Amino acid sequence: MAGALTVDAEQRLLAWMLVDPNTLPFSQPILVKAMTANGSATVAGTECAGDSYVAIESVWGLTTDTPGVKMANTFGLEFDSFSTTTSTTITGVELWDSDDDTPTRIAYATFSPSITVATGEPLS
Repeated sequence: MAGALTVDAEQRLLAWMLVDPNTLPFSQPILVKAMTANGSATVAGTECAGDSYVAIESVWGLTTDTPGVKMANTFGLEFDSFSTTTSTTITGVELWDSDDDTPTRIAYATFSPSITVATGEPLS
């Protein structure tokens, strides 16, 4: 799975780290959205749609906070069932903040290969 930060997220994180470390650059919680078409560093992808699909709040459990040591997420992600009339192909995910007025797209990742989810099945 390849992924990257969006251009906007890179700029916000740099400003936060170098200019104003007291202000978080994104509203919490961070949402994970399933995509049916991938975006790029500057353009959002197409979010999955369906009766039961909803973006999920991310939960991160990091294996370490030691500087210089690679971190990994210890929690899995699971979208509840997709209730579309046909199967759905998920091509990736995007992370968005939860700002009600102007949500910010933070990062994106592409699944390789894409994942096909049958009607009524979860994606994890």
